[in-house]
Amino acid sequence: MGDETVACLRRDAGLYPEDARLSALVGEPSVRSEEFRRLWADHQVREKTHGVKLIHHPLVGEPDFGCETLSVNGAPDQLLVAFTAPAG
Repeated sequence: MGDETVACLRRDAGLYPEDARLSALVGEPSVRSEEFRRLWADHQVREKTHGVKLIHHPLVGEPDFGCETLSVNGAPDQLLVAFTAPAG
């Protein structure tokens, strides 16, 4: 599990401290993964706003797609995620 993923999860855990499903989601890897415990103990907090997604597709292979995440005004729990395909 990557440091960026854990930092994003920590952000959500801070926003929704009473969410039992989120607590359970954090609890399982905390018990099973030394790497997760180490990353969680770093207390890094991040918001995922952009990046690259690798898609495994049986016909076209593994293209990388650009990814942008945008907040929706007036709906703080909703995000719009836009993917851009590489040329060709």
